Amino acid sequence: MKATTRQLSDRGRFFIVAGLFILCGTAAVFGSAVPARANAFTMAENQLLGRLGVSYFLTSNYFDNHGDVEKNVDKLHYRDVSGHLWLRWAVLDSLELGLHPRFRYQYWTYETPEPDSEFQEVTSTEMGDLDLDAQWRIFGNQWVAIAVDGLVKLPYFYDEDAELPPGDGQLDAEGRLLAATRFSLFNAGLDFGYRYRDEDPADLWVYGGEFGFAYSIVYGKLRVEGASSAGNAADDAELRDFLHGPDYALGTTAITFGIKPSNHWRLDLTASHTIWGRNAAQGTTLMLATGVEY
Repeated sequence: MKATTRQLSDRGRFFIVAGLFILCGTAAVFGSAVPARANAFTMAENQLLGRLGVSYFLTSNYFDNHGDVEKNVDKLHYRDVSGHLWLRWAVLDSLELGLHPRFRYQYWTYETPEPDSEFQEVTSTEMGDLDLDAQWRIFGNQWVAIAVDGLVKLPYFYDEDAELPPGDGQLDAEGRLLAATRFSLFNAGLDFGYRYRDEDPADLWVYGGEFGFAYSIVYGKLRVEGASSAGNAADDAELRDFLHGPDYALGTTAITFGIKPSNHWRLDLTASHTIWGRNAAQGTTLMLATGVEY
C-alpha cells in the first residue's frame, strides 16, 4: 500500500511539473519561426530518422527598425504554408548527416492606392531553400553531450528575383556549438553559433536554449532561440525575402507537444511566437509533423 501511494505521488508531481511547463510555454506561443535545432546527443550508428511536417504562418504585422510592432502598409496580409522534409543518418554513433528541403506556398493581398483602390493578390508555389548539415558529437556519455554542427543553405532551386521568391537567394554557411544534458524524465540544451550570409545581407549571431521532458508515450519541449545581426550589411543591400530585411534580428519562443506510441513513430505539434525583432515579420507559426526512425 505504501509503494502504491508513493507511485501515485511521483506521478502527481510529474504531471504538475509538466502542466506548469506547458502553461508557461503557452503564454508565449504564437509567432513566426519554426525551431530548427536538435540537441547535442546523436543517434546510434546507422540509425535513420525521417520527419515530414506542414507549417502555417500568418501575419499582418512587422517589427520596425526600432523593434516596435507595426501594421503592414496598404492593409497587406501574408500567408505561408510550407511542407518540410527532414532526413538524418547516423554515419557513426558520434556523426550525423542531415537534409532539409522545403516546399512553400506563399500568398499576400494588399490594397492599391486611391482613387482606384482595390485588393490585389500575389501567390507563389515553389521549392525553397535546401539545408545540408553535419553534426559531430565531440564528447558524450549517458548524461551530458557536447557537439559541433555545420550547416549550408542552398538557394539554387528558385528565381530570387521573382515577385514573391521562396527564399532570400543567399548562400549561407553556419557553425554552432551545442551542449545538452538529460536527467530522469527531463533534458535541456544550449547552442550558439555564427551564420555567414553571402553577398549583401548582414551575417547573424545565432543562439538558443531548450528544456524538455519525456514520460511514457508523451513528450514536450520549450525552446527559445534568436538571431542577431552582425551589423555588416552593405549600404545598398536589397530586401529579397518578405519575412525579413537584409539587416534583421529575431527572437522566438516555441513549444512542442507530442506522442510516441511506438519505438519507431511519433507525432507532434509545434507552435512558435516571435517575441521580439527588428526589420522582420511578426506573426504566428503552427507546425504538425510526424517522424519515423529505424
